[in-house]
This record gives sequence, C-alpha cells and structure tokens, in this order.
Amino acid sequence: MFDHPLPLTWPREVLHRAQFQHHKAAQTMTGVPAAQHGLVAEILYSCDPRQWTNIDEQTDKQLAALIYRALTSYLDPLDVAAPPVAHWLSLVRGQIAYTAGIDEGELR
Repeated sequence: MFDHPLPLTWPREVLHRAQFQHHKAAQTMTGVPAAQHGLVAEILYSCDPRQWTNIDEQTDKQLAALIYRALTSYLDPLDVAAPPVAHWLSLVRGQIAYTAGIDEGELR
C-alpha cells in the first residue's frame, strides 16, 4: 500500500492501482486477510465515479473530491467493524487528496 505520497497525474489512477494491489493480495492469501483485501478492492471499485457520472466533464480536482467523499462514506462503519480495511481505505483517500492537491480539511 502507499506509505508516502506518490505524485500521480490522475485521481482515478491512484484508485485503480490501489484496487489492483488489494485484489492481487486477496488472491495470494487465505482466510480473514484475503477477505479484508477483497473487501477493500470491491469498495475501491465501487468508488470509481465513472459508474455514476460523466467523468469527461470533471476536472482532476472534482474527480478526486468525488472519490474522496465516496471513500469517506465507507470509513465510519468500517472503523469499528474492520479496522484494517478502514486503515487501507484511509491511506488511499489521503493519496487521492494529495494527488489532486486538495487539503483534506476542505472535503470534510
């Protein structure tokens, strides 16, 4: 996962890379860790704005805000139910904000 900000040019690229990493991790593990990584991959997939809006009409900053808010909607319930999953989603959310040059305080 992302330990430090890596500058990428497009917020969806960050989302897709993280989704791929968690999907691959789920395939190489068994039991609870595999389920946790699989859940993260599915959540990240569901947060892709392409599923609910025309992304061609959005700037990178607008896409980042949409993704950020979608990820945030999952975090509160997962903080209690699945802390590792919430942690990984939080890292991706921070990377999305960094990539678009958005202060996370602006989006909360």
